[in-house]
Amino acid sequence: MRETEAKKSTVLLLVVALISVATVASVGIVQRRIRSEGTVYVKVLGVEVYWDPECTLVVTEIDWGVLEPSDAVSKTIYVKNTGNTAATLSMATENWAPADAGAFIAVTWDAEGFALKAGANMPVNITLSVSAGIKGISDFSLEIVITGGG
Repeated sequence: MRETEAKKSTVLLLVVALISVATVASVGIVQRRIRSEGTVYVKVLGVEVYWDPECTLVVTEIDWGVLEPSDAVSKTIYVKNTGNTAATLSMATENWAPADAGAFIAVTWDAEGFALKAGANMPVNITLSVSAGIKGISDFSLEIVITGGG
């Protein structure tokens, strides 16, 4: 019987020891609350394209005129950053018609990768070049996509 009582005492001591350790550990936890406030600043990126430096005449279409093989035509447009942070400019072409026109006609500009400050505008030269080897294309269309990224 002594052995059973000894085991009970040992178990009881272990339970008391565990409770003591848990109590000491919980007393050792200290919370600090730090008040925080501030403003969330939302980056708004956007660009618009205009014909004039005052940015009043929006570009919706570019008429390149009648072109011959090996011709290159440049137009000046004005890109304005309408966002509230600097925007890195890029340009792409999409939706060529006919689909193979992009193999013979190239559109380039002189603003790729330029960082345009918020609210600023700048003149940009956009150029359409026709390959000397163009064949079978008498009319074409495409979309020029100008993007201001962050």
